[in-house]
Amino acid sequence: MAVADKKTKETKPVSVPAKSALADLQRPSAEALYAEELTRLMAKDAANPKPPGWKLSPKAVLTFVIGDDKQGCASKFVGRRSFVSLPSAQSRQRAPRYPSNSTTRR
Repeated sequence: MAVADKKTKETKPVSVPAKSALADLQRPSAEALYAEELTRLMAKDAANPKPPGWKLSPKAVLTFVIGDDKQGCASKFVGRRSFVSLPSAQSRQRAPRYPSNSTTRR
């Protein structure tokens, strides 16, 4: 990972803090906290197609969020799985609440 310096416009590599350094932070980033899980998921997910700019496929992201004991991922979401799953999110797309102007009577 790299960060751009605004003044010099150079990129500098950024390292993930060690576990001992994580204890000093008030709230470590998710990438730092779950680095091992993300690394395992990236290795298993290498062949799957990913949207532009993503490092994981949508299925691997779902596995990361919901958790999977077989893959060693802890659950990070508390609630119904249907709120997060990909097929149910697509099925929730509804028709507009009000009809368009072309179909309304005047």
